[in-house]
Order: sequence, then C-alpha cells, then structure tokens
Amino acid sequence: MTEDPRHAPLYGELDASIDPELAAFLEAMRSQVREESEASLRELRRDWKKPLVARVEDGSALENVHCRDQGEGWIEASFERNHSRFREGDLVQIGFGDPLGSPGIPAFVEHEDAGRFLLYVGERERRDRKEELSDLTAPRVLDAGHLDLSQTVLEALADLGASREGRERVLPLLTGRLRPRLDMERAARAEELGQELSLNWSQREAFAQCLSTDLCALVQGPPGTGKTRVLAEVAASLAREGQRVLVTSLTHRAIANALGAVVRAGRSDFPVVKIGGQPDAEAPFPSFDSLRQSPLFRHEGGYVVGATPFAAVSGRIGKTSFDTVVFDEASQLTVPLALMAMRKGRRFLFFGDHKQLPPVMTSRSGTHAADTSIFGLLAEQGFDSLLSETYRLPPSLSLWPSQAFYGGALESHESALGQELSLARPPRRFAQILDPARPRVFVPVGHHLARTRSDAEARLVAELAAELLECGLPPQQLAVIAPFRAQGRAIRMELETLVPDAAVRRALVVDTVERMQGQERDVVLVSLTASDPAWAARLADFYFQPERLNVAITRARCKLVLVGSESVLEALPKGPELQASVALLRSLLSDSCRVESLT
Repeated sequence: MTEDPRHAPLYGELDASIDPELAAFLEAMRSQVREESEASLRELRRDWKKPLVARVEDGSALENVHCRDQGEGWIEASFERNHSRFREGDLVQIGFGDPLGSPGIPAFVEHEDAGRFLLYVGERERRDRKEELSDLTAPRVLDAGHLDLSQTVLEALADLGASREGRERVLPLLTGRLRPRLDMERAARAEELGQELSLNWSQREAFAQCLSTDLCALVQGPPGTGKTRVLAEVAASLAREGQRVLVTSLTHRAIANALGAVVRAGRSDFPVVKIGGQPDAEAPFPSFDSLRQSPLFRHEGGYVVGATPFAAVSGRIGKTSFDTVVFDEASQLTVPLALMAMRKGRRFLFFGDHKQLPPVMTSRSGTHAADTSIFGLLAEQGFDSLLSETYRLPPSLSLWPSQAFYGGALESHESALGQELSLARPPRRFAQILDPARPRVFVPVGHHLARTRSDAEARLVAELAAELLECGLPPQQLAVIAPFRAQGRAIRMELETLVPDAAVRRALVVDTVERMQGQERDVVLVSLTASDPAWAARLADFYFQPERLNVAITRARCKLVLVGSESVLEALPKGPELQASVALLRSLLSDSCRVESLT
C-alpha cells in the first residue's frame, strides 16, 4: 500500500490563490460548520441548565446508569428503562447530573441494545480522565455531550482547497463547473454483468452508471428498492477489478450493514475490513483501530475499507488514497462531512434518497435541511439514477408516496403484489381497523389542543398494538412511530399494562421516525399526536416536514394505521411551502380508508 504525498495536511485559512468561485463555495461551507457548532452548543447549554428531572423527562438525560469498564475504552452502560433520545452515534457524557458545574466524561454511543448501551471513550479522554474511569461503581447520569469537531472539519476544508484533487475535481464538481462522463463501452459490459447478477432494469442502469463514470454518480433509492444490494455489487465489482474502495457513512451501524452486503456480494474474492468502532466477532469482516494495523496496509490488490468521514481525516486512515469512495445514506451527510471523505478519492458514488430524512442540523430548519446534504446538492443534475421498483411496498402502499414524492415513478415489484397482513386468528377488537383488506387506514381521534402528547391516542395505539400481538403478530414485525418522544413514552407506559411480558415489549419498536429510517416491519402504527393548530403551525417545518412523512409511511410491508386528530389540519403556517406540507398530510389522510376508532 502506498501513501499519497499530495494529501499532506495543510491547515489554516484558505489559500489566497484559489479560484474566487471555488473559494466562495468553500467559505460558505466553513460558515455552515461554524454556525452549526455554535447553534448546537447554545441548545445544549439550554438543556444543561434544566433540572435533572426535567432533562430526564424530555429525553436529554438518562439516570441510574450502571457502568462497567470492559477495557480499551469500552464501557457497558446498563439501565432499567430508557426513555432518552440517545441513539447510536450520539455523544454523551458520563457524570453525576451536573454537566455545567462538573462536566462528565465524553463517550460515544457505539451500540444500543435492550437495557444497555455500549459506550466508547477516546484515547485522549481515557488519559485525561484516568482516575474517574478507574472507579465507576456508583450509578451515573448520561447527559447529552458536546465534542467540538468543527476545527477538524475546517482544517479538512482548507486542505481540500489547497490540494490539486480539490481544485481540479472535487470543488468544480460541487459548483457545477465539471460534469461526469461515461465510458459507454464499459457501461455496456456493466449492463451485461448486471443481468448476470439478476438485477432489475433500474438497478442495472444504476450499476452501469456507477461502474462507467469517470467522476461521480448518484443512486436514489426510495424505500425498499434494493439500494444496499446495488451498492454492494458495485463495490464488489470495483474491488475485483483491483480498485481500492472506501465505503463511508454517518454511523458505524450503516457502514457495517453495507460491508456485510459487500462480503456477501464479493464471495471472498477480495479483502474487506472495517476501521473504528467496536469489533464484532459475528461480523463477516474484521475490524481494526486503524488501517495501518490491518493486513491491507501493504496489500497491492483491490479491497474494500469501511470508515466514517472523521476516520478519513484522522490517523485511522492516514494519507492513504482510494480509487473510489462510496457514500451510503448520503442524503443524511452534510456537504462538509462528505468533503472530508472526498479528499481521499478520485471517483465518488453517492447512494441515498433526498426525499427521506435530511441531515440533523440545529442551525437549519426542516424546510431547508435537505439542501444541506451532499446528495441534495448534486441531485437532479443529470448524472443520477432512480431505483424504481420497491420490493417492500405492495401497490396499495406504494401508489400514494410514488405520486407525492417520486413523480409516479415508484412501482411495486411483482414479488410485493400479493403482500397482505396474515394473522393467526382474526382480531376480536378493532376488526375493521385491522382488516388485512384495508392496507392503509386513518383512524380519527377527536381530541383538541394536544401538543407533544395525547393520552387518548396513546391508549388507542397501545390497544391496537396489544390486539395485533394477541392475534399472533410477532413483536419484531410491529413498529409504533410518534413524532415526539413524550408520546412514545406515553405509549410505552400504556403497553406496560396491556402487554405484561417485558421481552415482548422490548422486541417491538416504539420510537420516532429517525429510529426507523432504513428499517421495515409488517405493520406500522403512526400516532400523529398533535391537535393544537396554532402550535403545530409554529412547529410546521418539523411536524409537517414531507421527508419525515415519507419515511413514516413507507416502513410497512403489509399494514399502515394512521391515528390522529383532524384538528391539526387547520394549522396555517407562514409561507406557501409550509402550507403545501400541511396539504400533503391532508391528502394522505383523505386518500386512506377512514375507520372510526370504536369499530
């Protein structure tokens, strides 16, 4: 393995000799990084000022956590009940509940399991907080943490502007001055290979474009269209040709999922390794703390490496360059984060869907958040392809999102045509709501002025879930989605009474939309929760966000039940774009089979 001297770090301000248009683009990205860092810290400080009981209630803290040191920076954090908003990839701090007066030990949530988190404390923190880490016997509090990585991102942007690759390929691509070109002979060979791999026609088109582009390709993967399969076949084909491929994404879980698919597609024809995160003995690939520690460091043939964008600019990857960088879930990656990984390659393949959840940003509203992703920036410029056949959604569940979000181009694959809910016994309650012949149902609930919690909805949704379980639906095939953590907690409390088996309750998902992106279930229950029109109007860029709605309603393979009050449709947010979002929800509910809750 060789190291590219052109990628030696150059930090500081932007090079004065850079083209003014490219410099302006970089400066806009730098401003975005600074704004987001400042906004995140302001919001975090507001949370930290709240009493512990309030932080626990709103999900920004988790108390009575028992920590056990597992060595090498890994800490098992166990608890009886988790109503927090913490998820894999989040930064927390391990302390005693006073984050302003006595900051805790920063740690990343690397893995989430029933009743436990696996936390990772970095080498620097292990060195600086060695004494505190040596005694973790007393119960701790996990608070939302803050680790300012903005300087790392800013330095990477400056480095990009100073490098030849940045000036001649990356920045001209992102500013529209350079467009990809296809090798048509290579595309024809890739089309034939796609047929041999049994890819459908839209998958073959995306596959061929990815293999034949000289610079960049985008693959838009609507729900259930086989995006990960195409990504894996592309990465495997490139590695078999002798290319060095970097697969990157926002979370270790997404990277591990992609690498697992690559291994299955590659049939062990080339090495695959993961850099960073906790090693998993059951994973079909090895993990290493850095690329230098792996057997690939001096490997001359093709291979696939999985790592986060931060690993790409740290010592974990070093100066190693790649032939192709593949981005998974690219619609959730901000442009600055993507640029950190783009520094490492010459060709860039982006897999995502800008019609689903955008990057989570404190400084940008939901209305404009999609514009901040690398996928959103490059989409619809003529070098993207759409995977158009969904294997998840039958026509009854695919038609409305197809028309609302994908211009009518999304169609159900023939394997999904006969998909219908099957229960061991007919429901004794809510027979019309749970009727398999009604795949998408709207259940109106007549409450008013509810905001982040509706007890009436929570009871009904929990009763529907309990009846489905009684009818034999496996809990692993049921998900409940609510827009607010408070409503999720209310539903879980109702389920504790209705479903006494704790193992069954843990097996079903009751959470927000963010938790469900990329997942699917046979049955999905959606609690709309809010019924205060004026309040919903003020929160419209979040509550009525089209991308959020799209994800919520496309997780179900067989049955989707929407529960809510029509009062929320009276919201009159400012601006035509937000008003159109309200109209979108109104259209969905009116297009669904309406069933009163007592039937």
